[in-house]
Amino acid sequence: MKKLFDLSVNSVTKNPGIYYLKLNEVNYVGSSISLKTRLLEHSNKLLKGKHENPRMQNTFNKYLQDKCWYSILESFENITQQELLQKEKEWINLLGPVLNNKLDPTTQNNCGSNSIKVYQFDKQGRKVNEYPSTKEAERQTSISSSSISGAARGEHLSAGGYLWSYDERASKTYDLERSKWKWKAVKMHDLITNEELVFDNIAKAARHLNFEDSKFDSICASISSICNGKGKKLRNRYTFCYMV
Repeated sequence: MKKLFDLSVNSVTKNPGIYYLKLNEVNYVGSSISLKTRLLEHSNKLLKGKHENPRMQNTFNKYLQDKCWYSILESFENITQQELLQKEKEWINLLGPVLNNKLDPTTQNNCGSNSIKVYQFDKQGRKVNEYPSTKEAERQTSISSSSISGAARGEHLSAGGYLWSYDERASKTYDLERSKWKWKAVKMHDLITNEELVFDNIAKAARHLNFEDSKFDSICASISSICNGKGKKLRNRYTFCYMV
């Protein structure tokens, strides 16, 4: 096993898979569509004291970083969400982790009784999935629960490339008129290489950069801010402007 709070996490695959955590003498089994992203989320939330699993947070508070380890149990190139949850269930049955809130992840009941269902749609408004809570949606998709809830409330257009709603009957379509990220061409200048690239929109520029430690929406927001004259550089290297 490797320590959760060292550089080895940066070399973990971003493929879907099953992982194992051990905090002192207690353990946890989880799954994610991106192993690296999920492990980093665990460590960041524990450090901030905001982990959604109170037993895990309390254990970390007591023993801190030196008593936290991780291991990748399985990783996959191609697997459906339901197959991944079934694999997680098999590992839970085998290892008997005491920190898991639920022992059957295929039931998707990892939430409190007062949690609100959230519905996931693609950009054309077709329903993709439903989750018993935004926290469960985050666990399964690795999309921030705060971003999901914001999109579901209509505070922003999307989260993680999807539309969200608390109403299954919602007529969800992507409003192109509200998003310069999608329709206005943008030019990027790399101050180090002096290279200039033009993209059809901000979203494509953000995907081209693909910063591993940043969320897609936050990159788009930063680029938009620079284009609107409210920022100067991204990562002290890139400048942007809208094409006339």
